[in-house]
Amino acid sequence: MPKQDAENRKRGAALHQRVIEFINSPAAATDDAFNQLALDIWRFQIETNEFYRRFSAAARAPEPQSWREILPLPAAAFKRGEIRCFPPQDSKTFFETSGTTEAETGRHYFSTLEIYETALMATFRKFVSPDLDKARCLILTPPPSEVPRSSLVHMMQTLVTHLGTQESSYYVTGNDLQSESLIEDLATSEKQGQPILLMGTAFAFVHALDAAVQAGRTFALPAGSRIMETGGFKGRTREIPRLEFYRQLSAVFGIPEWRIINEYGMTELSSQFYDRSLVDETPGCLKVDSHWTRVLAVDPDSGRPVEPGRPGLLRIMDLANLGSVIALQTEDVGVIHDRGFEVRGRVPRSTPRGCSLPAEHYKSQIRGKAT
Repeated sequence: MPKQDAENRKRGAALHQRVIEFINSPAAATDDAFNQLALDIWRFQIETNEFYRRFSAAARAPEPQSWREILPLPAAAFKRGEIRCFPPQDSKTFFETSGTTEAETGRHYFSTLEIYETALMATFRKFVSPDLDKARCLILTPPPSEVPRSSLVHMMQTLVTHLGTQESSYYVTGNDLQSESLIEDLATSEKQGQPILLMGTAFAFVHALDAAVQAGRTFALPAGSRIMETGGFKGRTREIPRLEFYRQLSAVFGIPEWRIINEYGMTELSSQFYDRSLVDETPGCLKVDSHWTRVLAVDPDSGRPVEPGRPGLLRIMDLANLGSVIALQTEDVGVIHDRGFEVRGRVPRSTPRGCSLPAEHYKSQIRGKAT
């Protein structure tokens, strides 16, 4: 084993432990502590991540003095090379990004999933299940055996492991929703009176709504039940405006709209973000940083943060992304507010040359979404 690899493993292990402790110690997670940990991780990543080091050199990025100055890597870069801070033989698993062809997919490599799963459970328990220790999980995705490289499905599997009862189940096989089994199990849950977690992709929920309407069924799911939906429609079914979508979900499943929570996440990240509607007990679309993440909305031309209330491209600092890059530039349009941030949608795009779209293309889309 090369001496440099051994030294980097030792540095990575020390940072790994610091990130775990940071996630598990919110009271100690001050802005100064976040900034110091972010800069320490940046130094590790710039020295061990060859792709990021070359990207930074090409951009002539100066050494950052605060987390806000860390050069973000465009999310599309994960489709252009291997983004990792460890040698290939240390990779334990990877998740694949979405794409219509194999050439358009990317991979997010992990040497361990401990930080990923620690971050996942901390955020989920805070914003989705603060009052549920265990619940039956009805999941509108394929099982892990069908899509082992899906970060979303691994997320569901982790939630079932930590929160799910033995009755938890998946209801998608291939591209087909097993609607009869779902309706039967929803009816059983309705009779049993125990709160359930109904989770899945937005387009799968549209198929579930259609199946319930076709069967002439509505439900009054037990008090305390909730829905977590994610992923958008992605052209796989008709699109429904969010307010109407949530109204239909509430009407069919008997769950108050403030107990319907949207999740925002990316394969290229290790952390997720959720609506704060459940903790506020009020419907809404504002999402909140965790203490190990920061979210900015930036101007696509200058790369500088825009004023609160103005749309920009979301830039995410995720300290849980220790093994790849902590600073990620997304292609999502969002707005920063006093109590959280709002995701307005994804910038329409064609296959880019390099890792990012022309700034003018971003700007035209953002102007079109401005309120």
